[in-house]
Formats: sequence, C-alpha cells, structure tokens
Amino acid sequence: MPAASFLTVFLPTASLLLAATGVAVSKEVPRDAAQAAEVSTVVWAVGDNCDKYDAPVDCDDVGRLIAQDTDTDAVLALGDLQYVNGSLALFNRYYDPKMGSGKGLKTKTYPAPGNHEYLTSGATGYFDYWQGRAGDRSRGYYGVTIGGWQVVAANSMCAEVGGCKAGSPQGRFIADYLGRAGTCELVFDHHPAFSDGGQGDSAEGKALFNVTYQSRGELFLSGHDHNYQRFAPRLPNGAVSVSEGVRQFVIGTGGKDLTGYKPDKHRTQYRQNVQFGALRLELTATGYQARFLSVDGATMDTASGTCHS
Repeated sequence: MPAASFLTVFLPTASLLLAATGVAVSKEVPRDAAQAAEVSTVVWAVGDNCDKYDAPVDCDDVGRLIAQDTDTDAVLALGDLQYVNGSLALFNRYYDPKMGSGKGLKTKTYPAPGNHEYLTSGATGYFDYWQGRAGDRSRGYYGVTIGGWQVVAANSMCAEVGGCKAGSPQGRFIADYLGRAGTCELVFDHHPAFSDGGQGDSAEGKALFNVTYQSRGELFLSGHDHNYQRFAPRLPNGAVSVSEGVRQFVIGTGGKDLTGYKPDKHRTQYRQNVQFGALRLELTATGYQARFLSVDGATMDTASGTCHS
C-alpha cells in the first residue's frame, strides 16, 4: 500500500496511530518478548443494538456493561446498530447516549454496517454519525491494527460495494490487509457465514469468511441473528479444523431483542438466547481469550485460541 501521513497521539497507557489505511491501538511496549506475549488488548464485540422503543433491557445496559470495564481498548460494532433505518436523527437520539458518546465509547468504536443501516439510502445516517471511523462512504470497509492484530471491518452488504468474494475490490482489500506483518487476524461484519438462528447461513458472510480463511485468519465475528453462538474453528465447507479453521462468533445480543434457533440445526459449541450481553476478547501477540458476559456481568461462555503460525 502507498505510504500515508499520520498523527501519533500519546496517552498515559496507550498510543494511537491514525493513518489513512487504519488505526493502530497498542498498550505500553513491554521490555522483552516474554512480556510482549503476556500483554493483552481488551476488545468488546456486539451488534443488533438500539431501537427507539425502550425495553426492560436494551442497548443502554449493554453500553453500560462495556463502559464500566476500565480496561476496554476498543469496541467492534457488528451492524444493525440503530433500528429501524439507521437515520442520523435516530443514531443521535438513541445510540449515541446509550452506546456512543454518552458512554465514552464512540472514539473507541470501530463500526461495520448492517442491512438496517442501508434502509436509509446509501446508509447516509450511519456514515454521517461515524464520519471517518466508518471508512470511505463508497466502501464501508477498512482495516485497523489493534493490539498487534490485523483487523478488518467488512461490509457484508455486498451489492452496495461491488461484492465480497476473493476477486472483488473488498476481497482483495481484506487479503492485502490481513497479509501485513503479524500472525493474528480478525474480520468482523454483520452477516454470519454460519448461523443456527432463524436467519441462517449467509452467502455474503460465507464469501467474507472464505477470504478470511484464505488469509489464515483466526476470528470471524458477526451479528444479524439476535442471539449468541460460538462455533468451533471451521473450514469454508463447514468441516471443523482446530489447526486451520476460522472460529466464528455470532453476537447479535446488543439490545434489540432475542430470537431462537432452527430446530434442525445445532452446529455450535455453545449458544444462548436468554440474556443480552457482549463478547469480551483479550488479544495477545499469540492468541486470544474470549468471554461472553451478560448485562448483569455474569460470564456465560469462555473460549480461547492460538494464532496460526
């Protein structure tokens, strides 16, 4: 990629590198390799969030869960962030106080768009709210470096951006970005490749999952189905492979509502649709630890993995 100008902002415990190609988030540099392997970057992920109709539990509770974690370095927002149509007025009235500026999370959040954002033509409300944090308006996908991991926010509204397959502009971008120096890679979008929920598997998600696999990625995070699902690392054909596969999480538990599963599907290692909450990832130079926490702070699921060499 061509060189880009950048601005470095120094904070007491972290530094942010802002560049045209992405944003690097890292904690203080450890003194030696052993310490480097132990340093973790805390990243939360969740989608399908705010609505204009208040509920006993809604996205405000999910925002509070994330904001009260003083170790939070970044938030990955997995699309359908503001129902019903993602207009700027709705983003400002509901999402912003509950999961954005009102919780101190907007400047830590990296968003990906969902189908509801595009119910407003061109997803203009979404792009107007996030400004440069959402990437170029004509693409809606971009790359960031978080805790040494190469991370891509993908746009699974493929028809809006020229496709999602390996040969598309987005597919080539993902492959190039994940091919940067480093051994750990993560892609997040809205539509899952695999889901046992009512929405089911997504062709758009599968195309992006395939590119992630071809680039030796570790994690693929999505929403769309309003529940939580953890899959074993899988190949694009669905076969389980701990050594080569990409682990997918579906985290559509951001506050909109909770929905069920198809009665003939049970491919997950763990799933739940009774509690809102979010996935908390601790990323290190060699792998990750994952926990799904409900809005009351209870740990409902845990997983871990090592990055492909």
